[in-house]
Amino acid sequence: MKRMACFAIMILGCVKLFAQEYRLVYDEQSLPELYNNIYIFAEVKQDGGYRKLNANKYRLQTTEGQLDGNSFTFNRQRLYDNNGVVHFDLVAGSKAVPLTLALPVLQEINTNLYTDSIKPVLNYYLNVEGKFSSGRVFPLDSNFVAVTSDVGSMRGLEWILPKQRDFEKVNFTIVNKFNPDDRKNVTVYLKKYKDPRDAPDYQDRTEDEVIPNRRRR
Repeated sequence: MKRMACFAIMILGCVKLFAQEYRLVYDEQSLPELYNNIYIFAEVKQDGGYRKLNANKYRLQTTEGQLDGNSFTFNRQRLYDNNGVVHFDLVAGSKAVPLTLALPVLQEINTNLYTDSIKPVLNYYLNVEGKFSSGRVFPLDSNFVAVTSDVGSMRGLEWILPKQRDFEKVNFTIVNKFNPDDRKNVTVYLKKYKDPRDAPDYQDRTEDEVIPNRRRR
């Protein structure tokens, strides 16, 4: 029993050593915050730092997504269920090293309204932004959030103006699809005063009309 325990400890020690020797990183330009296809590569420890490992020196394996060489496609719901962690095996020579890769996940949603009121002649786009675990902030679409309104209807993040306008405000509810507890409520009022620029026959004033008495050369 003691020999078996010592052997198990040696195996765990080797796995830990290999895990420290290698690591996985991803190309940030592929924007894993927004897109579920990224480029990943392995690095090996050297001289107190890490250097990129030649692609012909290893291969990666995982059951948590699709690999095509170093191109990795992941399922976003599964990624969120695993708190942003993906498990891989790095196969180099005769050894297989278990490694993990942490990918950014959406942590917080907020609204960043383009205008503070709704023109009652136009549909209204609700601008939603998300803060990710990477610290980066990006605009979100309906792949990340679900939006409902108490008046009218929604088409993604676009509010559709109803024919009957017997209301003065619209209450929106935005829900993080991957964390339903993360939600925001925002109220936007209809513009009360008519804007002459919304008239079908409206034309911008010319420069001569704006400055009628300007001196001509």
